[in-house]
Amino acid sequence: MIQPTLESDDPGEGFSKIGHTLEALLLEGKYVVLDASLARMQSTGKTLSDGTWAHDAAGAFLSRIDLECHRGVFSDLKQLFRPALADAPWLARLDSLRAWREACPRSITPFVCIANFYLGNAWSARGSSWANEVPDSACKKFFARVRLASDALKAVEARATECLAWFPISLIAVKAQEREVGEWYAVFERGARACPAYWNVYTVGADFHLERWSGSREQLADFLGRAVELSSECGGKSVAARIVWSLLDQYGDTVVGEIAEQDWGLIRAGFGDWLHANPSASVANYFLFASRCVEDKGTARRLLETISTMPYHAVWNTHLAEQFGGFRGVCAWAKN
Repeated sequence: MIQPTLESDDPGEGFSKIGHTLEALLLEGKYVVLDASLARMQSTGKTLSDGTWAHDAAGAFLSRIDLECHRGVFSDLKQLFRPALADAPWLARLDSLRAWREACPRSITPFVCIANFYLGNAWSARGSSWANEVPDSACKKFFARVRLASDALKAVEARATECLAWFPISLIAVKAQEREVGEWYAVFERGARACPAYWNVYTVGADFHLERWSGSREQLADFLGRAVELSSECGGKSVAARIVWSLLDQYGDTVVGEIAEQDWGLIRAGFGDWLHANPSASVANYFLFASRCVEDKGTARRLLETISTMPYHAVWNTHLAEQFGGFRGVCAWAKN
């Protein structure tokens, strides 16, 4: 049921604030404090207003670098004449992660972040081109770095539940190595059972079932059902909505067709459960956006009565949202 009142919020801002705080601890060499902060986030299950796990900010900010900070005419010229400089920012971050691992030898979190680092570095080397357009040299770097990520994950596999991020990062590594489907499902099931309320396992897991990764719409439907089943005691149908929103947020108009063929009744009920658990403007706007994608005007009208003048701008500043005319365009569409 749609909530009568909502709290205005900005989970994206909260996520960035946490991430920058963690990154500052890493760069300042405050490794013990960093490790304790992350352990506390996981043990308390700290979440943001939309239900996002605060702990996931570690992967977004500790394991990657801001490439935009290392671009520009001067930087590009230096890298042109000295190609090795392109890897310098990555190597500096790797040194920091290794120092953290040495300072906290009993913690598995640095291993997980190092694995995530190698995956990000692998994709940076490969680029976003189609497989048949990627140079052999880039492919070799990609798979070499993915193997390094896999090695770091295997080193702490027996203690994976001590850092839940091990599971979604492992799913990405298995997919990148094009390993057996059964191995991927084993990691997913183990992660979902270890903490059924850790939504990132499901949202990352859904990627594998998209047509772009050789999945199918039928497989995505089966996965949504399985995710609901596994999380039945701590969110149930809401996980289907979280998955759908994650796919729309990440892939935009390229997945609208796949989502439109899913069980909207299940997904709509899931958004209702999600909004009940997290009665915030952000979740209501996610719901409205998804309703527009499947052209459910009735639900959109009811949501607009609740959202009123509280559009969450992070939802409406995307390419797909622009095709809908943004928040105002969706309002006009729903009322006509």
